[in-house]
Amino acid sequence: MLGGPLAITTNGLGIGSFSGLSLTGPTGGHTLRFTAGSASVVTGVVILLPGPVSASTSTANVPSKGKKDLATVITIQARDQSGNPVTTGGSAVVVTVSGSNHAGPFTATDNGDGSYTATYTPTKKGKDTIVITLNGSSIAGSPFTSDVK
Repeated sequence: MLGGPLAITTNGLGIGSFSGLSLTGPTGGHTLRFTAGSASVVTGVVILLPGPVSASTSTANVPSKGKKDLATVITIQARDQSGNPVTTGGSAVVVTVSGSNHAGPFTATDNGDGSYTATYTPTKKGKDTIVITLNGSSIAGSPFTSDVK
């Protein structure tokens, strides 16, 4: 998606320039086509890389069924505003478990590649609620539930 000021003024030679444009969308190579009247220009390949992390699009794999006295492993994937996986670490990912079992808040392990791992071991059967935040904001789907048997 192209954002920013889309209207420009050209000089006497018909040359215009853009500033403040932003591109969002799937990572990888893309070409852009600019059209004005009957004139059209196509760019070379533009490579989009993941943008800054966004808690609202970041995801987690939280087992819906846990087992008493066995570790429950939670994986978190930081994503940008377009849902692309972020490939670097450095975010603060905090996990809090409440319900039948209590753990945290504790910081998830940063794997350095945009993914994070958190582990807790339930000692009681019942339902646990797992809240996951990234840089202070809840991630997509949080809170999660795990039914411990």
